[in-house]
Amino acid sequence: MTHGEAVFWFRLKEVALCASKGVPEGGGARKTWDDFGDAIPFEVGRWLEGTLIEYEDEHAYYVHAGVKPGEPVWRTPGLLKLWGAEGFLESSYDWGKPVVFGHWQQAAPLLRPNKIGIDTGAYATGVLTAVRLPDRAIFQARR
Repeated sequence: MTHGEAVFWFRLKEVALCASKGVPEGGGARKTWDDFGDAIPFEVGRWLEGTLIEYEDEHAYYVHAGVKPGEPVWRTPGLLKLWGAEGFLESSYDWGKPVVFGHWQQAAPLLRPNKIGIDTGAYATGVLTAVRLPDRAIFQARR
């Protein structure tokens, strides 16, 4: 099996898992496979191997889409950190420090004691948002 085939089959497995968990599918696996002419470069796989699902420092937890309410961050499966956990946005659960996340596009940054949402839809709105910790200062760049 080529590297590209392995990436494709892994993505299909991920799509099936997402569907079983009720997570919407992004639809990019077949397009990616086709765009690379059935041969995704090894460099892409090497780059992906170096990426992180989550990060933690003394100020916050950082994930793409959120974590499971009512449980420690480490108990949330990676798939949910990428696609979001049910009830996360509404939750007031205290994970011990805030969870900084994106994925859920909002008109303005979400600043709560337990979470900070910074996805302001830059691809569509032209507004890219960042947060500085620990003071929670918001910075925005506009296209």
